[in-house]
Amino acid sequence: MASFNSDAAANFICSLADLRMQDNHTPDIAAQPELDPDPEIDALLAELDQLEKRELELLSLQASAKDAYEKSHPPSSCVVGLENLDSRQIDLLLRDSASQMHYLIADSVITVPAYRVSAEGRVLDANSSFYNWLGYGPEQVLGGALQLADFTPAEDIAKEKAHFADFAGSIVSNSFEGSRISFDGRYIPTATTLRLLSLAPLEYVGFMLDLTGVRTLEENLRRRNNIFSAIVEEMPHIVFLCDERGVTRQFNRRLYELTGKTAGQDNGSIFLDSMHEGDRQTFLRRFKQAVQEERELSDEFRLLAQDGECYWHTIKLQPLSCVNGLLALTINNNMDGEKLAHFADPAKLWIGTATDIDRRKRIMDEVLESAQAFQSLANQIPQIVWTAAPDGRIEFLNERWYEFSGHSREHKMGLDFALFIHPEDRREYMNRWKSSVRSGDAFEADFRLREAQESKEDYVRCLARAVALRNYRGEIAQWIGTWTSI
Repeated sequence: MASFNSDAAANFICSLADLRMQDNHTPDIAAQPELDPDPEIDALLAELDQLEKRELELLSLQASAKDAYEKSHPPSSCVVGLENLDSRQIDLLLRDSASQMHYLIADSVITVPAYRVSAEGRVLDANSSFYNWLGYGPEQVLGGALQLADFTPAEDIAKEKAHFADFAGSIVSNSFEGSRISFDGRYIPTATTLRLLSLAPLEYVGFMLDLTGVRTLEENLRRRNNIFSAIVEEMPHIVFLCDERGVTRQFNRRLYELTGKTAGQDNGSIFLDSMHEGDRQTFLRRFKQAVQEERELSDEFRLLAQDGECYWHTIKLQPLSCVNGLLALTINNNMDGEKLAHFADPAKLWIGTATDIDRRKRIMDEVLESAQAFQSLANQIPQIVWTAAPDGRIEFLNERWYEFSGHSREHKMGLDFALFIHPEDRREYMNRWKSSVRSGDAFEADFRLREAQESKEDYVRCLARAVALRNYRGEIAQWIGTWTSI
């Protein structure tokens, strides 16, 4: 007779007890006529009593096994332990396990491919999922022709046998990965777990999981990671990962090339250590605020290079959620385990870049210094000196103009200067000026200019001259002109 599992036995016993309680409380039981004994019913009841005793004994053994196992294994494990069981208890446990496995395989209850194999490697049984997955037929198994070696590479058979050692402490082995060979010769990546059925002779069931989809995803991820790494490695920017404490993990070697340090010397602090002392506290203060508000940070800071000079960089940090495996994309450095583990936590991280803008900033500073020097020089010239945009609108006038006109410095001139030209000269002046702006030719005009804002009738005759300054593309960048009293 097929064996009940422990849950079925417990349910059966509870049901039997309920029936007996109902019998004891049935008021009309004595009034019913007495039936003649039926030998078949008596035999069935006797067999049920024996089954009840066996299931109770099995439940007791499993409870003992569970208690013994929980004392020697962490709570997270779910494998039945054998260490503290005697041979009789192990035999009962294995017989129950075997009966359950026979039933599961024969009735195709489990949907994962499963096979039952002997110590010699002969496949004794398999479920329909096994046949559908690998392409072998039931007749090959039932005829005893199918061997483990027919669908398993030699190196993976060795792995499988190596996991027999797991049976010393449990009836279920640790999972291991390998390959299986289909009937048409395809190698399929597989994860396998073994379940012990018998120790002497050795017999076990293998449960297999197809890892093809997982391997495809891993390969796609690996390919994308390689592309990402190649792109980042060729970028001229410093690219790094940063936690909320400012500990960094470099994605490429640009920081090491700048500072002269190596990845082996990087404990996560080289980036901060290489920042100019005058900028470091400002960066940390602004970064702390960005962390609290979970927003991006963008500003200019100086980094100390191996030649002893400090170079300006635009540093940008963008918050992101940590992705498992992200650190696998970075190059190795000397970060200790505690700091490294912090990057694997689901904490908030920042992806950062540092772009060298030193040359551009120095040029801008030189242009600014040049503009300041020009204004200083222009203010010392006795003539009225002005500059105009490419479209002809005046942008700057030196101090002589404000002294001459009495006009406020807060007023933007633009084309309003035409209001200070004598009405009779205004059209001629503006026509010549617009013609020069369009052609880029030098400008010259004789006109009368009102001397003071309060004295609307007081005009001084002046000579206007202007030339265009061009950029490297030959385009007009600015006009420089003078108004000279004649």
